[in-house]
Amino acid sequence: MNKLFTPRQTAILAALLIVLITAVIPNTFKSLFSAESGHLKILPGIGPLLALGLLLRWRRVRQIAYLAFAIAFFITLIIGIMTPEYRPGFLLMSGLIAILLAVLGSQPMKAYLQPVGHS
Repeated sequence: MNKLFTPRQTAILAALLIVLITAVIPNTFKSLFSAESGHLKILPGIGPLLALGLLLRWRRVRQIAYLAFAIAFFITLIIGIMTPEYRPGFLLMSGLIAILLAVLGSQPMKAYLQPVGHS
């Protein structure tokens, strides 16, 4: 991942993944996660705020996002293992969250969020 994306592209990728995980997939593909009458929310309020914070380079946003999505990863993984009828949806979500965690922990992301003038 170090040579694949620039720091700005890495931040945009992370923000897009966050919006995809928190807003798009749970609302668009609802039947993958619950019965038609149910609903799934993964960090619905804080997710888009974290995406915005990454793009605006807020202090400590990477660490907060990493912690929040690490918890979400383990919860979705456990739910995916325990509910066979919704396993594909939760394992897909766990995979996307794992990719997001890798992006958040990458060197380009750290470089993007470094204060200007530090190297």
